[in-house]
Amino acid sequence: MNKKLMAAVAGVMALTMSLGLVAFAASSPSTITADTTSSSSSSSSSSTTTTVSPSSYVVARNSTSNVAAAPVIGGTTRVVSDYREVTNPSVIFTAIAPKTGDGAAAALTTATAGSTAVSKQVKIQCYIGANSVLSGFGTFNARISVGTRYNGQTVYANVITPDGVISKLPVVVTGGYAIVPMTQVGTVVITLN
Repeated sequence: MNKKLMAAVAGVMALTMSLGLVAFAASSPSTITADTTSSSSSSSSSSTTTTVSPSSYVVARNSTSNVAAAPVIGGTTRVVSDYREVTNPSVIFTAIAPKTGDGAAAALTTATAGSTAVSKQVKIQCYIGANSVLSGFGTFNARISVGTRYNGQTVYANVITPDGVISKLPVVVTGGYAIVPMTQVGTVVITLN
């Protein structure tokens, strides 16, 4: 009797898991397709298509991704990836516009009050598979667009990390981008002062 009961329970569990995986894999109407282009050290390049949520974009190795704009600000901020100093080849970074009510974004807004922002806030996140990673990935250099009118000028990368520490790093704009070296994930805004 125990063997029959165990076999029945195992069958129900297997059926439940397979139905759950089918439901999990179903496409969602709230996803979009973003084309990313990556290039290796050789001269060839390849194009891949990644399905991501509308407010989040994978920052593919050696490619660009647009960050969804916060409705209040409008427009987009371009983030260009630089994985050269990332020590774990399995990590993937994403760049998103912080959600309304995000405590870190609010703290960063308060900390930069009175400064002139030249980018929108961008939340940089890191994942290995489905697991969020806060640090220990080496250095991810996020190149955040600010416009070519600031070329050669020193701007400030204001970063708040998950532990609530806010740092202000001076960076020189090159090619319209402020390069922000990140050893921890966090939310970034570029300001003039």
